[in-house]
Amino acid sequence: MDNIIRFFLRHKVFAILLFGIATVACALLSTTVSVNYNMVDYLPADSPSTIALEVMEEEYNQATPNMRVMVPNVSIAQALALKEQLRQVDGVNEVSWLDDSVNIYAPVETQDQDTVEAWYKNNTALFSLTIDPDKHISANQAIRALLPEGSAMSGESVNSASAMSSTAQEVSNMMFIVVPIILIILFLTTDSWFEPILFLLTVGIAIVFNMGTNAIFGEISFVTQAAASIL
Repeated sequence: MDNIIRFFLRHKVFAILLFGIATVACALLSTTVSVNYNMVDYLPADSPSTIALEVMEEEYNQATPNMRVMVPNVSIAQALALKEQLRQVDGVNEVSWLDDSVNIYAPVETQDQDTVEAWYKNNTALFSLTIDPDKHISANQAIRALLPEGSAMSGESVNSASAMSSTAQEVSNMMFIVVPIILIILFLTTDSWFEPILFLLTVGIAIVFNMGTNAIFGEISFVTQAAASIL
């Protein structure tokens, strides 16, 4: 270790160039690392939920629905129109509702009531949607804009979109708090005003290295993404 330190001290220009190139390379590599917001992927492989999802993927060709939307105070005609609007949203791969199970052009009273009430009950419609995992946030925002007051959304897609939005916001808020505190501590405990700048520069480069070298994993969890820079 001492020999390595002496080498870099003797070749300062080389060391700066080497780390400069490595920093740029890692900054570029960090853009290729995807962030996984899917909560299901963090479940143990032998958990009942994971096994159930694997069975469903093996048995059915279509993707597993990951959002449910409840809309109150709508007629069947209004629900059908809303279903078509939901289908047109960018990122929505599939929308299922009552008309996929029964003939809605016949009186609903003559249909199997268990099936009907699973999708439409007390003038409230329940839609099942499949959202593209790469478009959780934009699709959720567009869907919310379409829904009338009193509607509700749930499911893995909603959770993922919420995690994406809140994580980015919370990291920004924490940085506004942490960075000034660190600067105050450094200015009070160092002999030179330039030392805090060097310290933050060193930490910044270390963060870039950390994020860039994650390319070997292909993707990281949103928890890692959020905590890395703060830590």
